[in-house]
Amino acid sequence: PAWAADKSAKRGIAYDIAQPADLSALSAGVSWWYNWSPKPHDRLASYDYASMYGVDFIPMVWNDNVDDGQLKLYLQAHPAIRYLLVINEPNLQDQANMTPEAAAR
Repeated sequence: PAWAADKSAKRGIAYDIAQPADLSALSAGVSWWYNWSPKPHDRLASYDYASMYGVDFIPMVWNDNVDDGQLKLYLQAHPAIRYLLVINEPNLQDQANMTPEAAAR
């Protein structure tokens, strides 16, 4: 596809994109996005955004409050996912707020 020539694997978007049109508008020049959640916004769940826009969703386990079983099922249902972001700013109280010991578990 034409968009593939301008993509950088190092360039992504950190935003809870909720509309396919928004993803389309932002996708030029980026290869991935995340939204601080294990899944993309519900409005994008049925889209093949990787094929349509050349953009991969990177799931995130924001803190230790995660349903391991649901995460495993989601990852199994989406085998193209190659990366998983884990623990958002564990040292900040208004973010994951975890000790190094808890984060390592």
